[in-house]
Amino acid sequence: ETVIGVDLGGTKILIGELTLDGEVLSKKLYPSNVTSQKMAVQCIVESLHDFFHTTSLSGHLKGIGIGLVGRVNRQSGEWIEIHPELSESIFVKDLIEKEFQLPCFIGNDVYCATLSEQRYGIGKNYNHFIYMNIGTGIAARLVVDGKILEGAHFDAGEIGHMCVDMNSQVPCICGNH
Repeated sequence: ETVIGVDLGGTKILIGELTLDGEVLSKKLYPSNVTSQKMAVQCIVESLHDFFHTTSLSGHLKGIGIGLVGRVNRQSGEWIEIHPELSESIFVKDLIEKEFQLPCFIGNDVYCATLSEQRYGIGKNYNHFIYMNIGTGIAARLVVDGKILEGAHFDAGEIGHMCVDMNSQVPCICGNH
């Protein structure tokens, strides 16, 4: 039995087939488009179709897990916003399940990375830890009493980002410099 894991980042989509023990059997990298949630979901769907058509799957697929940038309501399957100025609620879980006829789990990308660290990494040895994610941006999640804190608005642990050079002309994917 295997699952498909999808990681949506600011510059890439990484898709892989994994065993239930977390072993990566195959993976493929695609460019992402996070100018809107609608565009990002379209990229995910197209990338998944390509992955399924170009990759020999090793096991019996049990489902698809997707880590998304921004605020995500895991229970309802809703991607609430990619960032506060670019909010376009999409029920990604339902859309993916209908498109691929497989169960789907969605979560914030850093929530998913924290969950993975908790289950397969050094985090399995601790009931309390902070997971720091350094990628296109910097983000964090907190694990307290063995539970990942999500918060009332699904953004507990988000540390945000700030301008470190007031005169910078380097554009951030959020639209600021």
